[in-house]
Amino acid sequence: MNIKLQPNDLIRIEPWDCEGIEQPWGWFQDDPPSAKKMKKFKKIKLSSGSTGIVIEQGMPVTDDYDEHCVILVESKALSVPVRFLHRVD
Repeated sequence: MNIKLQPNDLIRIEPWDCEGIEQPWGWFQDDPPSAKKMKKFKKIKLSSGSTGIVIEQGMPVTDDYDEHCVILVESKALSVPVRFLHRVD
């Protein structure tokens, strides 16, 4: 995971391994989840190993629980937690 991702960085989506494997997911920019609604929030699943490009750093919102970046992946612009993003060198 690289927290210092910049716009135009090429990234690869990978699962997060921390006390169990969490599969990658994201959300549409105009529909951010809040910490209170996270259990009922519909996550957009992403394919492990897919590549994308960073569009911008995610802007914090009220009750923001995760550092994220807006990326273009699988023909969608999604906000994705940085724990799933790995810069391709």
